[in-house]
Amino acid sequence: MVEELLHKNLLAIAALFHSLYDGRSICSFCGINAEGHAWSSFEKIGEDVDVPRWMPADCTFHILLDRIAEDFFPGRKIYLDVEKSHWDVETQLVFHEVDEFQAVMSTTWIDLQKQKPQSESYQAMDIEQQLDALKGWLGACDGETVNRREDFHKECHENVDLDIPAKRVLDLVDVTTGMVRLVETKHRKGRYVALSHCWGDPTRRPLMSTHATVGAHMSGIAMNTLPRSFRDAFRICFHLRVRYIWIDCLCILQDDSAEWLTEAEKMAEIYSKSYLTVAATRARNSHHGFLYDFPDDTINYEVIAERSSDEGPSEYPTLNATFSINHKYSKDDSSPLDKRAWCLQEWYLPRRIVEFCLHNIRLLCLRRVETRFGRTNDQHTWTRTIARGFGFKEEDFFRTLWENARRDFFYRSLTKVSDRLPAVAGLAQMLEGRLQDVPNHRYLAGLWSTRITEDLSWTVLEYDEEAEAMEGVPSWSWASVSAPSDYIYGRPSTTFVDLVEAKCTGYARPRELFASLRLKAFLARAFLRVDHLVEGYEGRPQLTFWVHEVSARSTTRERVQLIEKTNRTRGVFVSDMPFSPAPHSHEGDEDIGGPRLLKVSTVVRASHKQQLCHVCRDGGYVCAVQLLLLTKTDVSLTALILAPVSASVRERDPSLLQTEEVYHRLGLLEMDCIRKAPQMETTDGHRIPAQNFWKIGEPSARRIVTVI
Repeated sequence: MVEELLHKNLLAIAALFHSLYDGRSICSFCGINAEGHAWSSFEKIGEDVDVPRWMPADCTFHILLDRIAEDFFPGRKIYLDVEKSHWDVETQLVFHEVDEFQAVMSTTWIDLQKQKPQSESYQAMDIEQQLDALKGWLGACDGETVNRREDFHKECHENVDLDIPAKRVLDLVDVTTGMVRLVETKHRKGRYVALSHCWGDPTRRPLMSTHATVGAHMSGIAMNTLPRSFRDAFRICFHLRVRYIWIDCLCILQDDSAEWLTEAEKMAEIYSKSYLTVAATRARNSHHGFLYDFPDDTINYEVIAERSSDEGPSEYPTLNATFSINHKYSKDDSSPLDKRAWCLQEWYLPRRIVEFCLHNIRLLCLRRVETRFGRTNDQHTWTRTIARGFGFKEEDFFRTLWENARRDFFYRSLTKVSDRLPAVAGLAQMLEGRLQDVPNHRYLAGLWSTRITEDLSWTVLEYDEEAEAMEGVPSWSWASVSAPSDYIYGRPSTTFVDLVEAKCTGYARPRELFASLRLKAFLARAFLRVDHLVEGYEGRPQLTFWVHEVSARSTTRERVQLIEKTNRTRGVFVSDMPFSPAPHSHEGDEDIGGPRLLKVSTVVRASHKQQLCHVCRDGGYVCAVQLLLLTKTDVSLTALILAPVSASVRERDPSLLQTEEVYHRLGLLEMDCIRKAPQMETTDGHRIPAQNFWKIGEPSARRIVTVI
C-alpha cells in the first residue's frame, strides 16, 4: 500500500475539480463537493508492521488510487508527481518509487480511462428526472396517479392539511422573485415540507433567526443569501407545488431558550404532519447542497500501468486491470446525515421522507420504499412503519425498537451534549403514545416507567475526568453526564426494583426542579474509600468498598494497594463522572487512631475544574453509600451506587425535606456471576453472598428511597 504521498498532492485534488453549479468545485470523478474531499492520514497497522494503511475518502478517485497502490506498489514507497500528471479526457497519473534517501528508482505511468457500463439498466439521472420521479411516487402514494382508488395510501396521507403545528414556517409564494418570507402560522393551514439537514461546522453555520434578525426575516430573505441546501429544498417545494417549508434554524429563534424548548417538544407533530420530509442525506453541511446529477450506476475504469527505470528495462511487465465502482450501494459510506443524533428522530417521525443520497434517491412511506434502482423493502425501513403505529401491537415490539433506536442514537454525533434529551424528545413522545393502553407507561428523561429497573442499568463507556453534569437532568438519567454511555449488560433474567412514584414531566427537559423516582428496592450500606494520586491510576482516583468504617479509614494507602494488587475484588465500579466531597470542615474530626482518612457526609458530582481541598486530595476520604440492587443476568449482577443528597440541595425543594432517604447516583457496580453465585467482595476481606448482603430472601427488607 501507499506509504507516503507528497504534501503537495493536495494540489492534485484541485486539478481534478471543475466548476459546476453556483461556481462551486465539484469532483469530476464522483460528483462530490470539493469541501468533502480530503487526503486521509496514514495509520500504522500493529506495532511490528512497517506498512501503513491509506484510508481513502468517499470518492471514486480516492478509492481507485488506493486500489492502484495495492495492486501496483504493494509495500513500496511512492510519490504522486503532481506536475507531470494530468486529468483531461484521458487521465494519466505519474508515480515515482523512491528509496530511503528519497532518490527516484523508477517511474510508472498509469493511464486511467472511464468506460460506460455494459448494462443500460441504471443510466445517469439528472436533477429534473429525480424530481419528476419523486413527484410520480408521491402521486401514487396520494392516489392521484393510480387507476384504482384502493391503491391510495391512507396512512401516509392523513393529517396533511391540518393546522401547521410549528410556530413559524417559510412562505415560498414569492420564490420566483428570488425572495422568501418567514411567517407565523396562527390560523394557517396547508401542506408544508420539513427539511432534515446537517448544520455543519460551527464556523460555517447557516443563516439563523434570532430576536435581532426575525423582523428582517419576516420582511423577506433574498434566496441568494441562503445556503445551497436550503435553495435545493425550495426547488423541491416549487416542483411539488408546496407553498410552505419548515427549517429549524430559521423557524425557531436560536437565542430564545424557552421557545427552543417549546418547539423541541413539538418535533413529533412537526415532522409527522409534514406533507413530506426532505433529508439532505449526502450533504455534510447546509452549504454543500444535495441536488446533483447522478452518474451511471456502475462506472468501470481501465487502468494501464507502464514502468520504466533509469538503469534499464523494467523487471515489471505492463499491467492491465479494470476496477468497477457500484454506486447503488454507496449510501452507507457517504451519508453524513445518518451520523447526526438530531436526525435519528427526523427519520422515524415523518410519514414520508425522501433521502437524497450520494448516487440514489429514496422515498420511504409507510407502505413501501421507492428508489432510483426500483422498489425495495428492508428490515430497517419497516421499523419506521412499526414506530409510526402500524403493526405496533405488543410491548415487545416497543422494547426491541427502543433499544435499537437508543443504541443508534448513542453512537451518533451531537454538537451540544446538553441536547441529548431534546434530540430524542419527539421520538419519545411518539412512542409513548403508541402504548397508551399499557398501564403507567411513561417516558422519564430517557427511561421508561414500565422497564425502569433495566433502564437504570446504563453505564458510561469510559471514565472521563473532564466530564460535566448536565444541569436540570436527574442523576439517574443517562443524559445527566456528558460522557458517552450505553447498556452493555443485556436483558436481565431477574429485576429487583419497583417504581412507586415518578415526578418527571416533559420530553425535552424535566419541568421539575429535581425530577425524582421513588423506588422500592433492596439496599445495603457500604463505605466508599477514595484515594487520589495513586500510582498506576493515571490521574483517576482509586475507589474501594468496605464493610467497616474503621477499616476503611485506618488502613494505610500502601496496604490498600497491596490488597487490590494481590486479591482484586470481583466487583467493578464505574463512576459516571468525577465526584468530590460536599462542602465540609475538617475541624473536630474524631481521632480513631493510626493514619486516618476523613469521613465526609456525602459526595457530589464535580467537574475537574472544581478543586479538592488539599487534605482530601493528599490523604483521601471515606463516605457512606448505599448499594441499590438492580438486575441479574446470566453473567452479572448490577447495583446502583447512591450517595446521600446534601442538606443544601434538599433545602431548595420543600418536598425533599419531608422525605427521609434521598440520594443521587454516582455510578454502577457490576459483579461477575458466571462461574458461581454472585457475592459482594470488599477490600477489608469480606466475601458475602449477594443473597445475604442484600437480604434478597426477605421481601420485607426492601425499603422505599427517593433518587434525584
